Amino acid sequence: MTENTSLLCAHIDTTKLNDLKIKLLEHYGLIVQDISNINCSFERALSLCLFGNEDEARSISSTLNSQYEWSTHDPLNQDQLYILLASEIYGITIYIHTAHSEQVYQTDDDCPVVHLVRLQSVDESCVYLPAGKASMLQNNHKINTSTDHTNDQETLNSCKKTSSGSRSSHSMDASTFDSHCSLKMNTQTIESDGNCFFRALSYQLTGDQDGHMVLRELIADYMSINREIYETTVDKEQFQCWNDFIRQMRLKGTFADGTTVAASVMFLRRDIVVHQRGQRPLIFKTSVPGPNDRQIHLAYDRPMLHYHALSSVDSDQLYIDEAECISA
Repeated sequence: MTENTSLLCAHIDTTKLNDLKIKLLEHYGLIVQDISNINCSFERALSLCLFGNEDEARSISSTLNSQYEWSTHDPLNQDQLYILLASEIYGITIYIHTAHSEQVYQTDDDCPVVHLVRLQSVDESCVYLPAGKASMLQNNHKINTSTDHTNDQETLNSCKKTSSGSRSSHSMDASTFDSHCSLKMNTQTIESDGNCFFRALSYQLTGDQDGHMVLRELIADYMSINREIYETTVDKEQFQCWNDFIRQMRLKGTFADGTTVAASVMFLRRDIVVHQRGQRPLIFKTSVPGPNDRQIHLAYDRPMLHYHALSSVDSDQLYIDEAECISA
C-alpha cells in the first residue's frame, strides 16, 4: 500500500471508495487517483486534473478564495458555489461523482471536462479525488511505468508459478477460440510484456489495454489492505515475504499469480472465467453479491504463459453457467 493510499484509508470509507472506482472504470473508463494530503483536497484534485500534479493547489486556493465571499452564503451551499466558481474561473465543466449521484457544474458549452470523486471523511468533511482516462494519468507520480521487472511468471496452478524467460510472441492469435463449453468466442490479442493479465482485464472493462498499470496498483492496494486473507496463499518459494510479494506485484512486468487473480475477482466484484484449449473453463467466484451475468472471460495460453481477452462471436455478452466450469 502506498503512503497516499494509507492516508486515505485512515480518513474515508474504503468500501465506498472501491465501489466508486469500479463504477467509474466500468461506466466511463475513468481511473480514480490518490492525493498526497486530504487538506485542500478539492484544490489538489483540480490541480492534478488541470496540470498533472498537485503543485498548483495553493495557487488555485488563493485564486478561488480571493473571489469568494464565504460569509455571505448558506454553509450548506458553500461547497457547491465554490465548485461553480472554479468552473467559471478555469473555463471547465466539473463532474462531481458520489456514491449515489452525479452533479455537473457548467458555465459554458463545449469546454474541457474534469471529473472529481467526492467522499465523506470520518469527521464528515468532504474529500475530493481526481479521476481521468488512464492515458491521461500515465505521467502521474503514482503510476510508475518506467520500472521493468520480467523475472516472475504468471500461472493458475494452485497459486504456484512456473519459471520461464520473458516472451515477445505468443501462439494464440486473434481468432475463434475453442473451449470445452457452450460459448462461441473470439480471442482479442493482448500485448506480451509481463502485464498481460492486467492488460486483458483493462480491455474487458474499458475496451483498451491502457489502464493495466492503474489496475495493477488498485489490486495491489486491495491485497495489501486485506493482508489477512491473502498472505497465506503467497508462494513462499517465489517471494521472500509478504512485503516482497506486494512490492513485486506493483512493478510493471511482474506476472500475476493465482493469488492476484483471486484478489482481482473480489476487488472487481465480478467472476473471472479462465479458458484453456482442450479443458473445461476455470471459474474464480466472487463472494460479494452482485449481478451474476457480469463475468470477465479470459483465455490462458499455458505453453506461453499468456492471457488474452475473449469476446462473443455474435456480439452478445459472455455468460456461462457455473455447472460448465471447474471452480478455482
